[in-house]
Amino acid sequence: MKILFIAEPLTSHTQKWLRFLGEAGHQIYVLSYHNRYANTIKNVSEIAHFEPVNKNPFIFLKYLLELKKIAKRIKPDALTCHYALGTPGLLAALSSFHPQMITILGGIDIYGHRSTNWLRYLIHNKLMAKFIFKTSDMIIVGCKDHKQHLLENGVPGEKIVVIMGDIGLGVDLKMFNNRYDTTQIKRDLDLTGKFVVFCPRRLVAYTNVELLVKSIPLLKDKIPNIVLMLHTYVADAKYLDYIKELTRKTGIENNVVFTEERAYEEMPLLYCASDCTVSISSFDGTPSSIAESMACRIPVIAYDITSIREWIKDGQSGILIKKLDPEELSNAILKIYSDKKETEKIIENAANFVEKNLDMEKCKKTLLDIYQKIKA
Repeated sequence: MKILFIAEPLTSHTQKWLRFLGEAGHQIYVLSYHNRYANTIKNVSEIAHFEPVNKNPFIFLKYLLELKKIAKRIKPDALTCHYALGTPGLLAALSSFHPQMITILGGIDIYGHRSTNWLRYLIHNKLMAKFIFKTSDMIIVGCKDHKQHLLENGVPGEKIVVIMGDIGLGVDLKMFNNRYDTTQIKRDLDLTGKFVVFCPRRLVAYTNVELLVKSIPLLKDKIPNIVLMLHTYVADAKYLDYIKELTRKTGIENNVVFTEERAYEEMPLLYCASDCTVSISSFDGTPSSIAESMACRIPVIAYDITSIREWIKDGQSGILIKKLDPEELSNAILKIYSDKKETEKIIENAANFVEKNLDMEKCKKTLLDIYQKIKA
């Protein structure tokens, strides 16, 4: 099967999809922002590169014409698009190519960008979203909450497919587990003997990392060896600068480690070097980082929103905070640190949930069936 894929291979989501489809024997043609990892993936036959359109909106037409030219030449059996409410989604919708499958990657893809500019909000979140969803033949979502949102916005139910676990691929339990020796990475990052709070989310405004930074000063007396580890993967440059300045202003610069971008295969080491992970986005889907942390038997603290509750039961398989508040977050971290018995129960329940519901091997067959269905 020939698949034309519009996305960003830089992201872990897309890398997983490309590897899975390539290993399944499909020929993949990629049109993307970044080709950094795509050329290392089996059966990726061709890569066309384009820059984010927000840097130069006038070149969007060029990319659209290139997409149409590639589709005409290779005659793919299906088009797959990651990031529905961005350039990839609009390119796919305007390509007039069918069958067309789009995936919903997290909160921005379903709820759109939060903007104080009402005109931008109307165009992007309402008109463009409606057009993209109407044009697609199938929409893959990772949680029931996203399906409900689409239904409420007029998307026919027969178009929507829910597959739990990182939009259809679940968690690779052979990669994400607690059987890693973390001695070296702890030494490299100066984490030996520390209580490590890890935020694996992107450093962008809606992930609320500033609240996590503000919670650390509240814990320094109670957890003297506390360290906050922040992953700088695809960070927003301005927000990263803001976070670094905030660590200086709050006096915790010596309690923060910024990890440079790492290959996806190295992520289990970062999880296993941690004592808990924190994910407090204002809006979200069911992020892979939460499932990966649970699989590595690291307890998760998350913001209590509808989609997250599909995976985490408060006090049973994780801790959910009700308010985006540094004090409430610090109390949750302190509970993980001080209540070992309760934490062990959370770890065990979370690992069992992932094994039962999010095992990649169980998810793959479902996704392959979907490709066969959309081809037919």
